[in-house]
Amino acid sequence: MGEVWSFEVAAVRARVRAEARLAFPANAAVPIRGALGFLLPEEHFRPRRIGGPSGLRDAPRPFVLRVRHLDGRTFEAGKSFAIGMNLFAPGLTQVFEKALREMARTGLGAGRVGLAWEGWDAVATTFDLRAGEPCDELAVSFLTPTELKGWDGVGLPPFAVVAARARDRLSALQAVYGGVEPALDFRGLGQRAGAVRAVAGRLENVQGSRKSARTGQTHPLSGFRGTVRYAGELGEFVPLLRAACYTGIGRQTVWGHGEIELETRVSLAAG
Repeated sequence: MGEVWSFEVAAVRARVRAEARLAFPANAAVPIRGALGFLLPEEHFRPRRIGGPSGLRDAPRPFVLRVRHLDGRTFEAGKSFAIGMNLFAPGLTQVFEKALREMARTGLGAGRVGLAWEGWDAVATTFDLRAGEPCDELAVSFLTPTELKGWDGVGLPPFAVVAARARDRLSALQAVYGGVEPALDFRGLGQRAGAVRAVAGRLENVQGSRKSARTGQTHPLSGFRGTVRYAGELGEFVPLLRAACYTGIGRQTVWGHGEIELETRVSLAAG
């Protein structure tokens, strides 16, 4: 197999209708992910690898939830809503559709509220990781609680850390579900990311946790939210970060944590 520079994502949405009053908790992903844990085949919900780098023996899951629009909301009987998810193994689309249909049938939440199935959409997007674009300033908005390995929490997260976590997550997903890591210049990207500056930003800390109904273990779901602006030679990083908007970065991404949004610009001086 030759060099791989692309990364494919399938953004899916299940449209359902509440058959009785359904109240989501502040983190709507918790009951949805919990239900999927009982409905998805184990090899897809909790994948394992035999051999390979130690960091990938617990393989990244092939999906992340995108349901923050449901956080804390209540839907009366007859009201419709969508459950969003991004899949990194497009060949599993039918497996996840089947699991979500079964979740609708068996019910969601403590009261097992039934959901009438209204429809299903899956839109594939392919990112060309070589397709840089002119950019000397960008804003990264951390939309859901984010925890980044390599940052001590002081000040603003360095761009080198944000880029490294996006790069590593993308590489791990592509290695597991695409069969080969993308042909990224890991060392060079890291060195050039170190020259990018965090010039402004505002963050807030968010505390949270959840208890697994399956294992009884408590998992932390804390992190920071907010927006940070970066300045420097950013063009080559834009496709990587656009893909990261779909994959999420940091810990607990399967719950939808580490969801980011990107805004890019080119200054008049650069133009």
